Amino acid sequence: MGKTQAPVTIGQKAPKFIVDLFHEETPVCLDSISGNKIIVIEFWATWCVYCIKAFPHLNELQKEFDDKDVVFLSLTYESNRGKIDSCLKKYPLNTKVALDRDFSMFRDYGAWAIPQTIIINKSRDVVVSIHPDQLTAKIIKDVLEGKPLDIPNNGKQAYFDPKGAEEYFRKLEKEGKN
Repeated sequence: MGKTQAPVTIGQKAPKFIVDLFHEETPVCLDSISGNKIIVIEFWATWCVYCIKAFPHLNELQKEFDDKDVVFLSLTYESNRGKIDSCLKKYPLNTKVALDRDFSMFRDYGAWAIPQTIIINKSRDVVVSIHPDQLTAKIIKDVLEGKPLDIPNNGKQAYFDPKGAEEYFRKLEKEGKN
């Protein structure tokens, strides 16, 4: 296990990352995403019912902002490609799907209460950390336009125990829970 990271703080610079894209097996990193784009990161897992329930909503938002300066990145830590592929065939997710096999982004972004949505603005600051049910088109538009955000409980973690969460997530993956 890596370092313990405090929960992400709204307004802090986004921690750098590099992860593999699931379908392309090419890496994507913070620096490779054009600075004029915002990044919507969704942390999820195949065993997480609430994560799967958020897929249609995320797909709608992704479609609405497809031609805008928004990159949607859905991130799982899981390593079983067959299980991920099976899940995505049953429950399509139209965002870029990425793999965080070593939990580095989960740790760096404090994403232990999944599903969790984090938005990085054009200045590369973390400006949103919420449950995906709270994510609206207005929030994305406001971030794109650099407007101030008024989001209840923005940045508040429902749960924070990185060591316990990582162990629990790995246990669920090993047991093949869906």
